[in-house]
Amino acid sequence: KDYTYESSTDIPLVAGQYTTLGLIVGKDKVELSSITISDWAPGADMGDGEVEPLDMHLIPLTIEAIEDGATVTFTIPDALYSTYSINVTAPEYRCFDGTVWSQWHDYSSGQGIVLAKAGDKVQFRADNKRYSGNSTLYTSCIFAFDKDCYVYGNIMSLVDKTTSFSTNTTLYELLTFGGMFYNNIHLKSHPTKRLVLPATTLSENCYRSMFEGCEGMTIAPELPAMNLAINCYYGMFRGCTGLTTAPVLPATKLERFCYVSMFSNCSKLNNLTCLASDISAHGCLRDWLYEAGTADGCERKLYVDQSLLGVGTGSSDGQWYLDESGTDGKRWTLAGY
Repeated sequence: KDYTYESSTDIPLVAGQYTTLGLIVGKDKVELSSITISDWAPGADMGDGEVEPLDMHLIPLTIEAIEDGATVTFTIPDALYSTYSINVTAPEYRCFDGTVWSQWHDYSSGQGIVLAKAGDKVQFRADNKRYSGNSTLYTSCIFAFDKDCYVYGNIMSLVDKTTSFSTNTTLYELLTFGGMFYNNIHLKSHPTKRLVLPATTLSENCYRSMFEGCEGMTIAPELPAMNLAINCYYGMFRGCTGLTTAPVLPATKLERFCYVSMFSNCSKLNNLTCLASDISAHGCLRDWLYEAGTADGCERKLYVDQSLLGVGTGSSDGQWYLDESGTDGKRWTLAGY
């Protein structure tokens, strides 16, 4: 016997979750006894594709179109091999059209992947330990978009394409991600999904200028490493004029040139917390806050260890390098956290 149930009220349906209806079936009627909303288990099969995990560590690097018809390209410069003998293998990619994920495909350098409508996505994975030839970045592998896109997921899917990327926290060679999104004005921070940079073992210049010039980035990724490397964050967010939120910097001992120009020209940066208790490394803080927080209304406050409040309170003493270029006449000041 067939039964048809019609609810007198709306039944809630929530994106990324499933709704279970409890029905009581009698001889001549069907009654609704309960409604339950639950999360899909990561990787579960919904019939038309995998469920996207809630933990961004489990998601390969993902680019999601905000506008219809966005084209995503990833360029591997020839000079990377011809000049530096660095062989970067083209990544694999798969696309989501709003309904189902495609299979993984081989990518060709410079290939344009068109995301036909807003919400369409492309993910990348690879087994490369380095994506840049030298610190001038003219031989960097670079992602480019011609329209606004969100970027989120785990960057380590470009280092280890197996499922172990979700737990890999080691960068093996210098300039790992140097300049990877350089001057990408269409890169945007997703309101709820974060870009994850989970490495705790860093390499020299590993994130150098990675997001330099990304004007649309408003939230910087967390940087969990406690042990730094020479030049590791050099110019990482330089010129990110939309950046308002920076991660807490947890390392207690700084390395040579580690934070040089890290937040320079981040004009909307309101404040910053630095947990370092040893800032004696040569050049570690040079120009790191140059013209940062200059937009009207920015607090321009650097929160540091209470014991260091009297150390390096000027901009020319070789210590905190507190920039004084605020248009409202305010300078960066120290406060204890």
